[in-house]
Amino acid sequence: MARQTAMKTTKAIPEIGDLVRVRQRHWVVTAVRPSDALSSASQDTDFSEDPQNLVELISIDEDARAETLSVVWEIEPDASVENPKLPDLRRFDDYATFENFLNAVRWGAVSNINDKLIQSPYRSGITIEDYQLDPVVRAVNMANVSLMIADDVGLGKTVEAGLVVQEMLLRYRARTVLIVCPASLQLKWQEEMRAKFGLDFRIVNTAYMRKIRRTRGVRANPWTSYPRLITSMDWAKSGDGLELMREVLPKAVTYPRKFDILIVDEAHNVAPQNGSVNSNRSRFIRLISPHFAHHIFLTATPHNGSPESWRALLELLDNQRFSRYGEPDPEQLAGVLVRRLKSEILDNEGKPVFPVRVMKDIRVQYTDEERHIYELLQNYMKTRLDALQNSTDAEWKNYEKVALFFVLQTLKKRLFSSPRAFAQTLRAHLHTLEGNKNSEHQSKRKENRQFEMSRLERLVQEAELALEKPELPHSDTVENKDTNTVFNSYETDSDERDDLEDPENAAVVASTAATYSLELSTQERDMLRELRLWAENMMNRADTKLTAIVDWIKRNLIQNGQWTDRRVILFTEYTATLNVLKDILGSVEIAGGTLADRDRLMSIHGRTPEDEREAIKAAFQADPAISSVRILLATDAASEGIDLQNWCADLIHVEIPWNPNVMEQRNGRVDRHGQKSKEVRIWHPVGCEIDKDFKVDTKKAYTLEADAQYLYKTCLKVERIRNDLGSVSDVIADEVKNIMLAGRTTTGYGADERARRQQEVRKRLQVADTVAASSKKLHETLINTQKELHLEPEVIRSAVDTALRLSEKNPLIPYRVPNDESGLDEGKLFMLPPLSGDWGIAYTGINDPYTKKIRPVTFDHEVAKRRGQDVVLLHLNHPLVAMSLHVLREEVWAPKRAGSLNRVAVRAVPEGTLSGLGVLVVSRLIVSGSDGARLHEEITLAGGLMKAGSFAREDTLATLNEWFEAGSPLLASDLTSRIEEVIKERFEKFRSNLERAVKSRGEERRRSLLRRFDERKKSEEEKIEKTLGALESQLQKLLTGSTIGENEQGFTASMFDAQQLVEGLSELDKKELTSRLNAIPDAILKEKELIAIRYHVEEDDVRNIPVGMIFLIPETWLAA
Repeated sequence: MARQTAMKTTKAIPEIGDLVRVRQRHWVVTAVRPSDALSSASQDTDFSEDPQNLVELISIDEDARAETLSVVWEIEPDASVENPKLPDLRRFDDYATFENFLNAVRWGAVSNINDKLIQSPYRSGITIEDYQLDPVVRAVNMANVSLMIADDVGLGKTVEAGLVVQEMLLRYRARTVLIVCPASLQLKWQEEMRAKFGLDFRIVNTAYMRKIRRTRGVRANPWTSYPRLITSMDWAKSGDGLELMREVLPKAVTYPRKFDILIVDEAHNVAPQNGSVNSNRSRFIRLISPHFAHHIFLTATPHNGSPESWRALLELLDNQRFSRYGEPDPEQLAGVLVRRLKSEILDNEGKPVFPVRVMKDIRVQYTDEERHIYELLQNYMKTRLDALQNSTDAEWKNYEKVALFFVLQTLKKRLFSSPRAFAQTLRAHLHTLEGNKNSEHQSKRKENRQFEMSRLERLVQEAELALEKPELPHSDTVENKDTNTVFNSYETDSDERDDLEDPENAAVVASTAATYSLELSTQERDMLRELRLWAENMMNRADTKLTAIVDWIKRNLIQNGQWTDRRVILFTEYTATLNVLKDILGSVEIAGGTLADRDRLMSIHGRTPEDEREAIKAAFQADPAISSVRILLATDAASEGIDLQNWCADLIHVEIPWNPNVMEQRNGRVDRHGQKSKEVRIWHPVGCEIDKDFKVDTKKAYTLEADAQYLYKTCLKVERIRNDLGSVSDVIADEVKNIMLAGRTTTGYGADERARRQQEVRKRLQVADTVAASSKKLHETLINTQKELHLEPEVIRSAVDTALRLSEKNPLIPYRVPNDESGLDEGKLFMLPPLSGDWGIAYTGINDPYTKKIRPVTFDHEVAKRRGQDVVLLHLNHPLVAMSLHVLREEVWAPKRAGSLNRVAVRAVPEGTLSGLGVLVVSRLIVSGSDGARLHEEITLAGGLMKAGSFAREDTLATLNEWFEAGSPLLASDLTSRIEEVIKERFEKFRSNLERAVKSRGEERRRSLLRRFDERKKSEEEKIEKTLGALESQLQKLLTGSTIGENEQGFTASMFDAQQLVEGLSELDKKELTSRLNAIPDAILKEKELIAIRYHVEEDDVRNIPVGMIFLIPETWLAA
C-alpha cells in the first residue's frame, strides 16, 4: 500500500518542448496525450482511475543521440521537469578547465542545416583521406540520401559508408541502420563500425533470432530489436529472415519511412541479371528498399556491361530517380554515383598515392607427361562435345549442353589448379557416369525431366555464384544426394569432403547425371581410365607448377638459409590445392624446420572458424619483427573482407581465375589503402615457352602451354583495361570459357561486342568531376570544421585530462617510443592509466590484435597515420573520449560536489575596453521540428555590462566576441576575495536581467533560423519535385514511345531507341509503369508534406539552455 501511495504523489505534467530528466537521462518532450495503459493493467489498485499521460521523449544526451522513449509520466520514478538556469555563483573555475567543459558542450551541438561543417571524420578511429569525404559531403546536401559508392577495390568504401552513417546519426537525420552484406563480411562490418566509429551493431541471424525470443518472448522480431543491425543477404532473402521482415514492413510505403538507412555491400550481387527480377537477393532488396529513407550501395563493379542489369540496380538503389526500363538521367546519375580509381588519387605534389601494380610471371617447365595428360583431357572434351552435337534428343539437348559444358570446364579448371583438385572432381564425374548406366535411374530421370532441368540450372547457378563470391560454409546451402553418395564411396579427409560438398562439385555430379543419354565410347572410357590412374598417382605429389611456386618461395623468402621479412599470399580456388601445397611445403626442410611450420605458414579456407580467421589476419598484418608468419595459403573465402596489405606486397595466383572479378578481389587484399610498399607484385604461373607474338583474340592452339599463355595474356589485357574491368567481368569471363573450351560454347562475346560493352561502361561511369579538384574542396571542409569547432588534438586531450581529474582518476601517462630519435611524436603519445568501473570501457580495442599488449594512444591523426596499427587513435567517439565528454557535459545537471566544475570563469581585459564588469552567458540552443526530430543545435552568446546601478545588454554578437577576444584567461587563484565579492554581488543583483538576455538571444536566433529553415525547406521541395518530375517525364516517354535523343554525355540514351523499348514491354511491364506514373503526383505531395513537418518550428520547439558564464574584469582590478 505504501508503494501505491507513493505512486499517487502529484507531479508536474510536462508540456511539449519541455526539458525533462527520466531514467538518469535528459530528454525533450515531443508529445503528451492521455493514456489508459495503467488502468487496463491495474484494475485491482485504488489508483487505476487516476489521470495518466503518455509522454513521448527524444534524448538530448550525445551518448543516446536521437533515442526515443515513451513513458507513463505518473508512474515513472524520479521523472522531473527540468528548469535550466544560470549557474550558482559559489566558486570560480580555472579558465582552462572551464574551456574544456565548453568544448565538450560545443562538440555535442550538431546542426542539421549547416553543410559547411562535417564532424564525422573527427569521430572515426582512422586517418581519413580527402577523397573519402565526397560521399558524406554529398549526403548532407540530400533530402533523401541515395549513393552508389563504386570506388576501386581498396579505396575504403566501408570507411566512406561509415562516415555517412556517423554524420546522419549526429545530425538526427537517422536512427536505424541496416547493413546487408555477404555472410563472410558480417563480422568485418561489425568490428569496423565499432573500432573505427564507436558504433555498436548486432548481427541478425538464426542464433540472434533465437536469443531475442528467449529473452523477449516468442513474438519478438529481430528486425526491430535494435537500431543498428547487420545481416547476410542470403539469410535475409528467404526463410525466417524474409518472413520476419514481412511482419514489420507496412503494406504500403509510409511517410516518414519505416526505417532510415539501408546499406548494401557488394551490391552487384543483388543486381538482377539482364534486368530480371528473378533473383531472391534482388527480390529481397526490392521488397525492403522503398521502406528506407536513405540508401547506400557499395560495389567496385557496378556495371557488368549489361545496360538492363545496370538500370535494374539503379532502380533498387532509388526508385524515385531511376527505372529499369529507361536510361538514367545523366544529372541524377552524376548526383548519386561516386566512382574513383586508384590511378586518379594523387597527393599534394601530384604523385600517385597508391602503389604501382606490377604483373609478373612464374615460369613453369611442363613435362611431356603433363602435356600428354592435358592433351588427353582435351581429346576427351572434343569427343564429348561431338557426341552432344550428334544427339537426337532435341528436347533434352539444350540442357545436356549446359551440363556438359559445366563438367568439362570444371575438369579443365581443376587440372590447371592441381592434380589433387582434378582427381577429386574426376572421381565424382566417373562415379556418376557409372550410375548413368542404371536403367532404373535413367527411367526416373525421363519421368521427371522438368524437375531435373530446374534442379540442374539451380545447382550450376549456385556453383558459379559461389566461385565468384564464396560464402561460409558451402554445405549449408548444398543439398545433393548424388554428391553424398560419391563422398561415401571414398575414404577422404574432412578437407577433401569440403571439396566434394562444395557447390561446384555438387553441380558436376548433377551435370554428369544430366548427360545420361550421351553414352561413353570405348575410346572415351580408355581416356578416363588413363586420366584417373595419373590423377591418383599424382594426387599427393607436386606437379611442375607447384614445384615452380615452391622454388619461388625458397628464392624470395629465404636468404642464406634464413627467413627474410618478405611475405606472400597464395590464392587458390580449391581446398584440395591448398592442402596439397601445405603438404608439399611441409616436406621442404629449411632454417631448422620446414616451409610449413605453424609459425611460418597459415591458411584460410571456407571452414576456418571466425576466431581463428581473425587470429591469422592479426598475425599476418603484424610487423614481421614480432610475427614470424611469412606464407598465407588462402582459398577465395579470403578474397573478400580481409585486409592483408600492412606487410605484404606479393600475391601469387596458384591458378588464374577464369572470372576476372575473382582475380581483382584477390588482388585487392594487398593493393589497397594502407599498403606501405611502392610496388605491389602479382604473380601468375606460365609456361617457359612464351610466344611474344601471341594474340589473345587469335588463339588457335589448345596445348598446355598455349592455354596457360592465353590465361596469362588475358590477365595482362585485363590489367590494361582495369579502369573499366570490374564492370565488364561477365564479358571477359564468358569469353575465357568460350576459348578454353576450344570455342565450342555459344556464350562468349566477339571482339566487337566486347569493345562496345566496354565503351558502354566507360561512358556510364565517367560522370564525376576530377578527383584532384574535388579533393581540394573536401580538404578545406575538413580544416574549416577543425578550426571552428576547436578539434585540434591537444584540445581534445586537454578535455580528457580534465574529465579524468574531476572523476578522481589518474592522468594519461606520456609515452616515448623506444629508440626513436626523430622526436616527431614527442608529447603526442600516451598510455592509459589503470581504469575500472564505468571507465573500464576505455580499454576496448586498446590491445594489439596480435600480441595482445596494450598499445599507446594518440589524439593526432598524423601520428596515427605514421604509426599505423602500433597506436590507437582517440577520436570523439572512442570510449575514453566519449566517457570524458559525458562527464563534462553532465556538469550542467549534476549536483555540485567537492572538486566539481562551477561553470564560471573569468577573463581580464585591458583597461578602457569596458566601462563596467562584463558578463557573457554561454548557452546551448536546441531547435526541434514539429515531428520531434532535432533540427539544429548551436552555442549562443548573450551578455552585457553590469555597472554599480544598472545592467546594459549588448545586442550585437560581434561586440560580445570582441570583448571575449580582448580578454586573457585567469586562474581561480588569480582572483582576490574582493574581486569575487564584487562579481557575486552584481551577478545576484542582475541575475534576472541576464536570464532575460539569454531568452532574448534565443528568440533572436529562432527568428533568424526560421528563415534558414524555410530556405532549406524550399530547396528540398525543389529537389524532390525535380527528381520525381524527371522520373515522371521518363515514364511518360517510355509509355508513349517518344524518342529519347542524344543526352549530354554524347551517346545514345539507350541500347535501343524508345520505340523499341515500348515494343519490348509486356502488358505486365506497362501496367507497372502506368501504376508508378500515376503514383508520382501523390508521392511528390507526401514528400513535400514530410519536409514541411520536418522544418516547421513552434515557439516551444526552441530551447536556449544556459551552460556557463564568463566574467570580464579590467586588468587593473588584479593590481588593486
